[in-house]
Amino acid sequence: VPGLMEKMNPDVWDYLFDENGEGIWYDMKGSDLIPYAPYSPVGVSDGHTFELGDGHIVELIHLPGHTPGHCAFLDRKNKILFSGDSCCVGDIIVPDQREKPYGEYGTVEAMADSMKKLLDRAGKYDSLFPSHGPVETGTVMIKNAIGAMEKVLENPSCYDMKRDTPRGTEYGKMIVQSGYLRYTPESVYRDKTAEIK
Repeated sequence: VPGLMEKMNPDVWDYLFDENGEGIWYDMKGSDLIPYAPYSPVGVSDGHTFELGDGHIVELIHLPGHTPGHCAFLDRKNKILFSGDSCCVGDIIVPDQREKPYGEYGTVEAMADSMKKLLDRAGKYDSLFPSHGPVETGTVMIKNAIGAMEKVLENPSCYDMKRDTPRGTEYGKMIVQSGYLRYTPESVYRDKTAEIK
């Protein structure tokens, strides 16, 4: 809810378009967006189900890490998991979110725990669709991401990539057949800053 409240403004998607209203990354126009209307977010807990009718039930699965409130959605009828930015081929980013509400959930540690829960439920879905990158990644992507996360949790200095960004130094651990798990010293553990050499 705090994350949604932070984004509640009519200009939230302006960064996706150039000065002529043309999409920067996608073939769409600003006029293609649903017009903005104020809303009142209502928080729900992990496991909340949305009944959409005709036997369609969608379950919310709290999947923190990329953001503290990040979620996946399981279409139980069609056995499809919509995983968002946590299970995409390419870079999985866990930025420093200590200053945000529930910042301890914006960590590699929280993400590893939640991804293991997804793996435990692999029989509940046949297809996994991320928010971007190649679709239909399957559980192999989850296994590979967990492997990189476990290595970082064991030794945050095991990075394969290091770069300076406007927000500070960022590290990356390669995810087999994918990209990098990108993290900062502040985004590794829930309760402490990692020492990275």
